[in-house]
Amino acid sequence: MKQIGQTIKKKFPFIKYCQWELSSVNMFSQRLINFNVLIVDVEREAVEAVYYELKDNTR
Repeated sequence: MKQIGQTIKKKFPFIKYCQWELSSVNMFSQRLINFNVLIVDVEREAVEAVYYELKDNTR
């Protein structure tokens, strides 16, 4: 999560975004989810650019 946030701030300093983990919801669902999902929500105009940047940098 920290690496994703730093990448977005560095490469796209002027967009608004939100990121969160599904694990924060998991404690309310009585551990029904066995894996963690990271969700990044960005402005519509930047979706493709952020997607490809994160895809290239987070391997």
